[in-house]
Amino acid sequence: MTGCLDTDAKVAIGNALDWDVQEGLRHLEHCEDCQTELEVLRLARMGLLESAPVDAAVVRRVAGAVRGAAGAERQHALFRERWMRAGEAVVAGLTAVIIAISSNAPVDSVAALLVAFGSGAGLLLAGRALTESPTAPS
Repeated sequence: MTGCLDTDAKVAIGNALDWDVQEGLRHLEHCEDCQTELEVLRLARMGLLESAPVDAAVVRRVAGAVRGAAGAERQHALFRERWMRAGEAVVAGLTAVIIAISSNAPVDSVAALLVAFGSGAGLLLAGRALTESPTAPS
């Protein structure tokens, strides 16, 4: 190799596997596997540098497709999160009903069961609202 290393090479060597630069260079001098891999990477980089530039319209189409896919994934994640939160509230309500029944509390009507269910679900939702509010103490 003639001349100094370019910036990419210096950064890559300095960051490679958190190696000490001198130790990394000594390793590269003696390891045939690493030398081969480095040559493959060098050839790939040269091929990329010599390739024709990508048309701006293609870049815009790819970027638009990526943005669209990311937006769809965000919407899907929000949908899943809403259903998960609703499921948690139902489980909390059912847990409250089970606790009320198993503790021999006077549960002699559907209204009492609904109050127990609502209390469990409501406490879960209130607790979540308190912990997720922007003004909640840290």
